[in-house]
Amino acid sequence: MNRKTRRILVKILILLGIVITMLGLVQCTVGRIQYIRSGLWQYEIDGFKKNYKKSFEIVSEKFYEIYCEEREKNNIEELRLLGLSLDEWRMECVVGEKESYPIAIELSEELNQATKKVLEAFSQVYPGAYGEGQQLRARENRVAFYAGNVSYEVIHTMDSSRPKYLDSPDEEGKVYIKRITRGWYHGTKTE
Repeated sequence: MNRKTRRILVKILILLGIVITMLGLVQCTVGRIQYIRSGLWQYEIDGFKKNYKKSFEIVSEKFYEIYCEEREKNNIEELRLLGLSLDEWRMECVVGEKESYPIAIELSEELNQATKKVLEAFSQVYPGAYGEGQQLRARENRVAFYAGNVSYEVIHTMDSSRPKYLDSPDEEGKVYIKRITRGWYHGTKTE
């Protein structure tokens, strides 16, 4: 390869490097703007992986286990826990649009302690709301932790896939999802 060809090749590589760097900066900026516009930064649970993940896993696994049992027995579509509380979970099994039935379980000591940590985590996001309005919803392949009427959720997907919606598939494309760690996501509505 002669000197002139080498110089042209170096210039092309430098130009290509500059273009790739600029595209990366634009993508990072656009992502940051979407994140800020989503409002998610207001609600994220600080120290989730370090301080709370294990407790969320314990609660999620038990709740999903109950969902699977009820789905097997009664073909339910969704399991809801309205008002995460200590000592006992009162749940609603949703069979169809207008059909549901209640169930309740007493919590083991391990589940009680895990529930306390989940409530503690949500009290960071919603100061003064310890135990008020924290809810869970299980559907096929996922458990969502959320609080009342705020559109922020911590979502656990059983197969670690990225969720596409918060409440229903109709929201696909209208939500902002941020990965916390494998199988765990923060989510909020963008509209």
